Amino acid sequence: MQWNLPRNKIFRFDVVYVSSDETSDDMLNCIFEANKKWKWVEFEGKFRTDLKIEHKICALKEAARLEISPSSRTGIPSLIIFGPEGDIVSKDGVDDIEKLGKAAFEEWNRK
Repeated sequence: MQWNLPRNKIFRFDVVYVSSDETSDDMLNCIFEANKKWKWVEFEGKFRTDLKIEHKICALKEAARLEISPSSRTGIPSLIIFGPEGDIVSKDGVDDIEKLGKAAFEEWNRK
């Protein structure tokens, strides 16, 4: 799904990819094959895991290892929207897009 959003519009959020891929190469292939210009969290290291645990969001295959209940958000893709100060604007970005389409971007920007 791709939308042409206004180029002169300043959005108060950015997309940062937190991978649940098997390897770093898989993560980079996913980003580049989708022709995305996303920022991403480094595959190696603790930060990626810490984010998943803190926000209780991961791929189902990781849930047991990360001690995240499968009743939490364990599907992919998942999308959490943070505001400019790090506050959570939406924990259900995927649902927002499915319900509102392109209007989800404006909704997040208002918060």
